[in-house]
Amino acid sequence: MDPQATWQRLARHTPLALFLDFDGTLIPLADSPAGALPDAGVLALLAALAAADGVTCTVVSGRPRDNLADMLGSVPGLELVAEHGMWRAGERGWEATASVDGNALDELEAQLAPTVLAQAGAF
Repeated sequence: MDPQATWQRLARHTPLALFLDFDGTLIPLADSPAGALPDAGVLALLAALAAADGVTCTVVSGRPRDNLADMLGSVPGLELVAEHGMWRAGERGWEATASVDGNALDELEAQLAPTVLAQAGAF
């Protein structure tokens, strides 16, 4: 079958769920997350997708939830998943998708910090 016809058939399916990566997919990679922001065209595209009948549009990112919400939270109907799936924006705000021992994460961060700091460009 023709690949273009296959993609067009899939895109017309209802209901349709789109799960879109943010950095490097919707926006180009940058030297730091602070330098990688959505432009008006990306925001308009996401708004149109989120408003389309029969379409659920979700942006999935490794970014912190507050950062993702600051950039994309104003797009009506757009669903957000942050911190590699750990948090999902719901009707009552951000909801954890799993329970995690915060102390264990703090300890892991302290153990990894010397290695991360020794690598140029890592944070």
